[in-house]
Amino acid sequence: MKKLLKGLMLVMTVGVFSTSLMADPIPDSSFMPGAAGWFPSIATPCLDICLKQRAKAENEAYVSDTTKKTYVCKINARFAKGELYGNNFYDNGQLKNQCMVVDHKGNIYVDRQFKCLCVIPKTLNPPEPPGAPIQ
Repeated sequence: MKKLLKGLMLVMTVGVFSTSLMADPIPDSSFMPGAAGWFPSIATPCLDICLKQRAKAENEAYVSDTTKKTYVCKINARFAKGELYGNNFYDNGQLKNQCMVVDHKGNIYVDRQFKCLCVIPKTLNPPEPPGAPIQ
C-alpha cells in the first residue's frame, strides 16, 4: 500500500510539473521584464533587428580562421514539429540575412524568415534598500 501511494504521488507530481514546463519561456515579439524576447525578421540580420528594439543581439564568438560572431535565431520548422534554433552568422564584416539550422539528422536548413533573440541589458544601478527615503 505504501509503494502504491508513493507511486501515485510521483505520477501526480510529474503530471503537475510537466504541464507548467515549456521549452521556450520567452514570448515572441515582446520582452519578458528585464530579460529577453524573440523578434521577427525577414532577411534582416539579428543585429539590426535588436538595435531597433534598443536591445543587444544575443551572440556567441566562434573561431574559424579568425574570431567571428554568430547571433541566436530560430525558424518555424516546416519539416519538423515546432521551432528549431540556429545561427545568424556575421562573416568577414558582412551580416548574413538568413538563419541556418541543423536538425538532429545533420540536415542543414537555411531560411530568410526567422526570429532573433534580443536581450535588454541589466541596469547597473542596484535597487534601493527597504526603508530608504523616497525622493
